[in-house]
Amino acid sequence: GLGCYGDKPGASPQIDKLCAGGARFDRAVAQAPWNVPSVSSLLTSTYPWKNGRGVGDAKPAEVATLGEALTRGGYRTGAFTEVSWPLLQRGFQAFENTAGADVFGDPKGSSAAKTFAAALGWIRKDGQQPFFAGAGGLADLCAGGGDVFKQLFFMSGIAFDGFHQLRDQVIALFELYVDIGKSVEARLAQRDQAVVQRHEQETHQKN
Repeated sequence: GLGCYGDKPGASPQIDKLCAGGARFDRAVAQAPWNVPSVSSLLTSTYPWKNGRGVGDAKPAEVATLGEALTRGGYRTGAFTEVSWPLLQRGFQAFENTAGADVFGDPKGSSAAKTFAAALGWIRKDGQQPFFAGAGGLADLCAGGGDVFKQLFFMSGIAFDGFHQLRDQVIALFELYVDIGKSVEARLAQRDQAVVQRHEQETHQKN
């Protein structure tokens, strides 16, 4: 749980610090039941039918993106993901799909630890200019586990002017996501190893 949403104090110190210096939403409604149109609506403040559901031909003159607006406003903007579609990329000065060039990347190449580490490296390159960093990993989702990293997508996006007060918390939060990614990926590797061993045992017994 999160302390800023009523859990016990100290449950999520870095997120709580970000919340104390920003805005906390008690209610949010997704505009679509899956991530491409839903995230596209988040990035454009438009309904899916207006933004082409993220994959259609939504022209810059018709639909502006968060990346475009913040870049024009003087922010460094970067997005680091394991998915890629035209509207998601548009307007960010730096964009990297760490899992491959396909819309949904390559599940075998998905690594939340790698994705958040890439975002951290980009953040640390410039300690002066205010920035927006968006990062999301889908490693657990792609491997057949829970939705933890899907839910982190763009929750970790940070845009603010007083970044000297919050920059350390942003870095600490992204470092936490790297550690979570490594932990989950290690558990998934153990699970896969166990599946292989069980299959080999069953095959041996049948023979």
